[in-house]
Amino acid sequence: MPGRYFMNLRYRHKYYADHEGDELSSEGAVRAHALSTAKDLIRFHRTDIVRDWFDCTLEVTNEAGKIVATVPFGDVVAEL
Repeated sequence: MPGRYFMNLRYRHKYYADHEGDELSSEGAVRAHALSTAKDLIRFHRTDIVRDWFDCTLEVTNEAGKIVATVPFGDVVAEL
């Protein structure tokens, strides 16, 4: 179902909400977009807040706030 989906980051006990979201064509596109987002974060973002990207998970929610997918960053390795 087309709509706005939010790639919320969970790192250990911390939660970082995505307040902008992304327009995606279907719930089927959610996992691919989440994996792409995780890859970009791992490759291009260095931060003191997250020490180990592979200890992170994207909790993807729809506009209603319902979790529609949970994507561990370790899944990026499985996709290579």
